[in-house]
Amino acid sequence: MDWQTVIDVLTAVCAAYAAMGVYRLQRGQDHMAGKVQAIEAAQNAHVNAPGLHSR
Repeated sequence: MDWQTVIDVLTAVCAAYAAMGVYRLQRGQDHMAGKVQAIEAAQNAHVNAPGLHSR
């Protein structure tokens, strides 16, 4: 086995590992974005409830 093959395999393994990391990061950000939207919807429902803040 020559050095070029070792470098190619190592590069492929590192690229796959990095791609998995990016996927996990993106999935986490999507999860957080969903939470922010849910909190915003709840806040808007509270603020816009009829008669809630009127006298």
